Amino acid sequence: MTASFGAMSDPSSAPPPPPPSGGFAPPPPPPGGGFAPPPVPGGYAVPMAGGMPGGGLQLTGNGRRFGSYLLEILLVIVTLFIGWFIWWLIVWAKAQTPAKQLMKMRVVKIDENRPATYGEMALRELVGKALLANFTFGISTLVGGIMILADDKGHQAVWDKIAATTVVDDPNNAFGL
Repeated sequence: MTASFGAMSDPSSAPPPPPPSGGFAPPPPPPGGGFAPPPVPGGYAVPMAGGMPGGGLQLTGNGRRFGSYLLEILLVIVTLFIGWFIWWLIVWAKAQTPAKQLMKMRVVKIDENRPATYGEMALRELVGKALLANFTFGISTLVGGIMILADDKGHQAVWDKIAATTVVDDPNNAFGL
């Protein structure tokens, strides 16, 4: 007599094992979103803005950058250069220039989610602006202005390209500096 052990089933027809606890769904986003915001109407969402408090910062428009440049010249004249120069050196620690501080703008590293450091500001301002302008008899300043208008991605001038920075509007002091 043969012993019957029951019907053998085909292993390929067996149902798959249940998923591990939590399933296959991705984890929820961290508090505050953690994802880059959509482009701002009439502006540009900075690539690094996703991790910013409050959702992100808007790239400063051409008109405000030009206004900042004119205000910088006015401040140099009004403070007889020496006041502006001291102020200029102090606000580098906040990734700003005197005019950018008054206009609530900030210099940021283009893809690093942080304001420019003092050294990066020195590279941008001293090498990118002052030194280069002196060597080119001011032509680099003109070229920089044209680059801000022509560069639709990051509105970067020569000095921004040298330091890998750009300028954003920061009316609420998102970095807490």
